[in-house]
Amino acid sequence: MLATYADMRKLALDNLRAAASLAREMANAGIEKRLAEAIERLESNRFHLVVLGQFKRGKTTLINALLGAELLPTAVVPLTSIITMIRYGPEIKTTVFFTNETSREISIDELPLYITERENPNNAKEVKYVEITHPSSYLADGVVLVDTPGVGSLYRHNTEVAYNFLPSADAAIFVLAVDPPLSEAEGEYLKEIKEYVPKIFFVLNKVDYLNDRDREESLVFSQGAIEASLGKNGIKVYPLAAKLALEARLTGNLEALERSGLLQLERELSEFLTAGRGKIALAAAARRGKDATSELKGLLELERRAVEMPVKELQDKIAAFEGQLTRILQEKEDALHILQGEMGRLIKTVEEDLEVFKAAQISLLRGRISAFAKDKKGLSAKALAKGIETFVIETLTDAFDAWRIQEEAKIAASFERILQRFAMQVNEVIGRIRELSAGLFDIRLEGFVEVESLTTESSFYYKFGKERVTLAVEPSSLSVLLPKSIGHRLVINQALKDAQGEVDRNCGRVRWDFQERTNKSFLNFKYSFEEKVEATVQAIRRALDYAISQKDKSEEEVRRALSTLESQYGRAEECRKSLLSIEEWALPLPKQ
Repeated sequence: MLATYADMRKLALDNLRAAASLAREMANAGIEKRLAEAIERLESNRFHLVVLGQFKRGKTTLINALLGAELLPTAVVPLTSIITMIRYGPEIKTTVFFTNETSREISIDELPLYITERENPNNAKEVKYVEITHPSSYLADGVVLVDTPGVGSLYRHNTEVAYNFLPSADAAIFVLAVDPPLSEAEGEYLKEIKEYVPKIFFVLNKVDYLNDRDREESLVFSQGAIEASLGKNGIKVYPLAAKLALEARLTGNLEALERSGLLQLERELSEFLTAGRGKIALAAAARRGKDATSELKGLLELERRAVEMPVKELQDKIAAFEGQLTRILQEKEDALHILQGEMGRLIKTVEEDLEVFKAAQISLLRGRISAFAKDKKGLSAKALAKGIETFVIETLTDAFDAWRIQEEAKIAASFERILQRFAMQVNEVIGRIRELSAGLFDIRLEGFVEVESLTTESSFYYKFGKERVTLAVEPSSLSVLLPKSIGHRLVINQALKDAQGEVDRNCGRVRWDFQERTNKSFLNFKYSFEEKVEATVQAIRRALDYAISQKDKSEEEVRRALSTLESQYGRAEECRKSLLSIEEWALPLPKQ
């Protein structure tokens, strides 16, 4: 009889619970916690289908079309700034969750007040996310549709929100559009997405803007660009006219709905959500359990070998382990010290790049302010001063935004290269600890450290304009006493001086932001490094302490202890084999 998904899910949960029980018996809280998290994720059956893409690609319109209702607000400007999660419920209900862990139920009409950039700029209302219940069959059986802010707009925090949600995505719909097709920024975003999301549906929206020949050409181009970004062939791209699809859904026009391309996408989404999505979640849970049981097996084998050793030999090996461990841990501290120096050099690069940027902007502003003043020569000195101030703020904001995007890509790449190199050293340290245990007890323990990304968390904002405590008399106020030409000259001279100050001040703020974020990323890496090393060391020490505690026991007690260890080892191996078979069933390897 062929195994069903329900059968394999129950088997996985049984094995994960058995492994968690074994970890609890062994007093290994870290492994027990990891197994508990795997159980919770599989039991909850909650599946995040996340709609991703660059701003103004039509993500929100697509969600509305899938639901068959104008549920989420749309506009001609970058709109969504907050994660919006739509799950099944018998009626439409909207709840806002805030960062201070409070929540508030609102009407659906009030939704734009919380999730749009216009009504909630820079998330001033401190919204964590919004949850909407809706009686759509799409949302049955735990599926949650997630609308994310578009990346790449002027609102940098929107991009951060979208990136930060990726680890919570189980599958994604990535929305492109024909105006224009895949951009460089979208290509980079795709590379990030593929690290977190095992299944992606690619949609090329707004195909109704093109004739048949141009539409086909755009599909071929988009497919090739996606394949180049992901490094794989055979990508399927679904052509779509989301706006047409929504209108057809609302009016019941089945012919237009078929023409929009939505029905083809829906058919394959439904097939995946019915069968495929469960297997992805099941494979992930089985893989986590398999890795945890492998670690438990190694620790049990270590305990068994140590218990069987004569007490003098065991004491000598423990002393040798601690002595060599001291030298290895000192090497760990040396590596972190060198890494901290590399972080300092990274910030030095930002400082040097800022100096080049600063000189270029000051030079450009001289010409642009003079040209602006010449074009506005009919204004009063006071009006000219106000106009120049607005012009400078807009010009510098655009310049700083463009520079920061380029610099961030450059620094993030350098940061990752540095951490990749140090991650190898980290693995070497953990590897040497494992080899040390192997040499002494013929045991190997697993361990690794992941490279941290340059954190996207930032409280950065530009600060323009004079402080209000300033000269008693502004140069522009002298215009009533001076000829217009002289008044204008005073305004221009003061504007040039102020512009240089604005560039200096915001360059300092940019540098501070890069330094804070780099330091935070370094500390995350350092914490992960030390946590992994400490976990490896403590696991070995715990096993050795247990072995020492058995040396004062009678032969019968030692026999019982060894029998218990043998039994626990067998249970761990049984769980591991079972979870491995479940993983292979859920995601079989492709045939060669």
